[in-house]
Amino acid sequence: LLLLPVLWLALRKLERRLQRADLVAALPGGILLGLHLGMWNLGVSQTSVASASLIVNLNPVAMPLVMFIAIRERLTRGEIVGSLIAVAGVMVLTLGHGEANVADGSVPWSLRGDLICILAMFLAVLYLAVGKFRARGRPIFVYLVPLYLIAAATCGVLSLVEIGATREAVADVNWIELWPGGWSIDNNV
Repeated sequence: LLLLPVLWLALRKLERRLQRADLVAALPGGILLGLHLGMWNLGVSQTSVASASLIVNLNPVAMPLVMFIAIRERLTRGEIVGSLIAVAGVMVLTLGHGEANVADGSVPWSLRGDLICILAMFLAVLYLAVGKFRARGRPIFVYLVPLYLIAAATCGVLSLVEIGATREAVADVNWIELWPGGWSIDNNV
């Protein structure tokens, strides 16, 4: 939402309006980014923060593979060797730490959490790969601002699904009481 004024200024400077084609171009990337963020949050809640951060930041390792599969972009020897070393390191770290951090109150390691983070990493790679083609020919803010709004909406839907919210349950929430500090119209805080 904070980028909407930037989008407005960019459109004004370009003397154009946001077009339906701009929204359609941003839709797949926005959904993928929203799914990535939602899956990473789910994964980090089920494994150690160190594992989750390491795994999700391996997208430079996965990107060459995805681009090879998607458009047959040639892999260099350095990309192959670097990817194999990185994957081996992740396997050592993932399989080697077991339940060691449970005593300090952190979330215990979980293969399930690590696998969810791997899915989140691939969703981020797909988001970046899709953006490489869908953003082509569009000014950056005309592509990114709608994409981020779509990602935010996707995260909102995922959050509602995660908490098991139904339409009735969401309608019954007093949203004003959820505001930090118990804000209400009466105390004008």
